[in-house]
Amino acid sequence: MMADGGIVYAYIDRGWVDAQWARSRDGGNSWEPSEAPPGNPPTSQTYPDPFDEPSPAGPTEICASDGMCWRLRDQRVIERKSPGTDWIEEFHLSEDDFSAISTGCANGQVGILDSIAASDGPDGPLVVASLGADGVLTRQGNGTWEQNRVLSAPPIEASRVEDVASRLFVFFGPVLAVACWLVGRHRWSSVRSGLIVIGVGWLCSMFVGGLAAFMTEGSIEPARVISVVEVVGMVVTTVVAIAVARRTPQKSSPSEPGLQPPRPDIG
Repeated sequence: MMADGGIVYAYIDRGWVDAQWARSRDGGNSWEPSEAPPGNPPTSQTYPDPFDEPSPAGPTEICASDGMCWRLRDQRVIERKSPGTDWIEEFHLSEDDFSAISTGCANGQVGILDSIAASDGPDGPLVVASLGADGVLTRQGNGTWEQNRVLSAPPIEASRVEDVASRLFVFFGPVLAVACWLVGRHRWSSVRSGLIVIGVGWLCSMFVGGLAAFMTEGSIEPARVISVVEVVGMVVTTVVAIAVARRTPQKSSPSEPGLQPPRPDIG
């Protein structure tokens, strides 16, 4: 994280997913994708050693133009110092806060206070501290700190309904197959074909859901993507399976014997 003029830049490192820069013009309250700030090289894909200790992603101490300074201590505390005074604690992560945001991963994914930046705003310094995988903390005018998301950090969380739906889909195929068999074995003439459709649709939906979750890794919680894909797959599979099971097989009609040409009269 760094500041250039009135713009704050944040480097979003998602580990195994492509990293990118974001910038904020309002002190960290809203963010937009951007190129690397002036004087910094474009982002490149790196694969950190998961056993390495995380290193600071930017400066850990900054001062505004009015002489007010802030620094990070022990990756959990933000301290402030006015000109001619000692450092005082302004914010700290409690044990519960630290446990909630720490991902246990390396580098930018660790989810702790790892860098701080300040820019000049119309009403005073705009100070932003990085929380790694959990976004940023922005300093408000009254001296409090508020957490904000930076693009997809942290990833958009799945709702309880989406989480439950993604977990229960594993039972969808067997349950639908049993229901189709019980309802249609004496009523539907092609119930066996319907069961095949259920099996294929169920397996394809799980495969597509897993693939979609992998492709959006790091930006959206997997349960959100999986639940949407699998609900669509569930509806399509159910409709097609019932239509196929109720279809009446076409019986082949015996071919009619061809008409023999008239025999010519002789004599």
